[in-house]
Amino acid sequence: MRGGFAVPLNYSNPETGSIAVAAILYPSNITSTDPEYRGPLLLNPGGPGGSGVDFLLYMDPRLREGLFGTSFDIISFDPRGTGRTTPSVSFYKSDSEATEWITQAIVNTTVEPEILQTVWDRSHGLGSLIKDNDQQDVIPYVTTDNTARDMLSIVEAMGFEKLQYYGRSYGTLLGATFAAMFPDKIERMILDGVLEGDAYYSGHWEGQAEDTDKALGWFASGCFSAGPEYCSFYKNASSEDAILQRVYALIDESISNPVVVPGFNDTNAVVSFPLLKGAIFQSLYWPYTYFPLLSVALAELEDGNGTLAYIGAGGTGALNPNSSMEKSVLDPDFVWGGLREVSAFFAISCTDGADKIAASLEELTSDYESLEKVSSFGDRFFPFRAWCSGWQVRPEATFRGPIAAANTSFPILIIGNEADHITPFAAAKRVSANFPGSVVLKQNSVGHCSVSSASACTRQYILRYLGNGTLPEPDTTCEVDLQLFIPDGNDTDGFKLNNGAGECGHCTEQNEI
Repeated sequence: MRGGFAVPLNYSNPETGSIAVAAILYPSNITSTDPEYRGPLLLNPGGPGGSGVDFLLYMDPRLREGLFGTSFDIISFDPRGTGRTTPSVSFYKSDSEATEWITQAIVNTTVEPEILQTVWDRSHGLGSLIKDNDQQDVIPYVTTDNTARDMLSIVEAMGFEKLQYYGRSYGTLLGATFAAMFPDKIERMILDGVLEGDAYYSGHWEGQAEDTDKALGWFASGCFSAGPEYCSFYKNASSEDAILQRVYALIDESISNPVVVPGFNDTNAVVSFPLLKGAIFQSLYWPYTYFPLLSVALAELEDGNGTLAYIGAGGTGALNPNSSMEKSVLDPDFVWGGLREVSAFFAISCTDGADKIAASLEELTSDYESLEKVSSFGDRFFPFRAWCSGWQVRPEATFRGPIAAANTSFPILIIGNEADHITPFAAAKRVSANFPGSVVLKQNSVGHCSVSSASACTRQYILRYLGNGTLPEPDTTCEVDLQLFIPDGNDTDGFKLNNGAGECGHCTEQNEI
């Protein structure tokens, strides 16, 4: 069931207009008079910029019921500025203008640190363009705190007083922001794959990269354990460290000797340094699904064949400025072709962090150097910071923290993976410390958020918490039901073959925090 909710554009001045929040609802299979009926459960898939409608629309029904049961009305929505919610955010007036700026955004700061000056200049040019093109004056109001207010409006429109919520990745930041703003309005809240709020709002995102190299280490250890039968990149490896060093050697080699990929109508069809790192980084979101493919791509790349690595990195995708588009980026039906999601990502994250981003090229350079010290993949996180440095849209008023509450009306369940490349486990612990009574559940796995692997243990804790409010004991760790690289075709509950990847439909994960 698809529809929407009307909410004020500006909660401080509701007469200025409204936003139509697109939403989708899967009703409970029991009636509202049944004692087991739990009311609405709101979901957020992450981003910022991820479509909540698509998130739920494309989720395997077995996965949905396995995670949340059947006692809730499951509601997911497109936060303001994203997807089908209107008015929408658009940075560009034409396809040609979009292509020009997307082309300019392709930079390589690791190999060419001198390009930071160019990044600085372009970000300010883009910032000016975006401000001029925001004719409906929407962007100042797409902030996370306003979306938190929208969630309360949705709950109240459904006839309830308190929020029941599951958010992953950026959705944890949205949930924690809600908890800080409305601590007495929580009935249930699950934060899965935690983005640290105070760091996000202050513009210091380097903490997100704490476990990125650790996650890549799981590729090497998993490959070595699986052996050559299941891991193509194993070859004659003597140790997991030897495998890891070969991965880094391929990355280094791509700087001076990028592998040419024939057969594509693209003069830039090469496995370059940023493209290869992008392919590896992408695999870390859903490693139980994509590590076997990555192992084949890397093995072929060692032998001089870069086709699979090129395709795996999205080299032929919608964000490639030389590829054809079936619809104009200005077409209302062009929802998840890439550019609109990217626009939503930066509209929300940059406006959230307005006045907290680098004030000078020297400060931006210092930020880049800090990221490089945290992770060898620091350059993958740098665009989040760099492209906001020229942001000129300022919210009229916004809540930026502290993201904490001395007491919430119901304790929060927080979930973190042992090796999450973009929301490290330490962030889950830090956020939990800001919400006394909350409990952190660790999942002993690699990947982004708990649903990146199947775990009956984690699912049971989620269902118990949602059903009767039971929290796991502190320091509880759940194992997963899969092994890296080892196929498991027994998929009775929708978790194993999807490994969570199917839940996001065709979302472009590379734009997710």
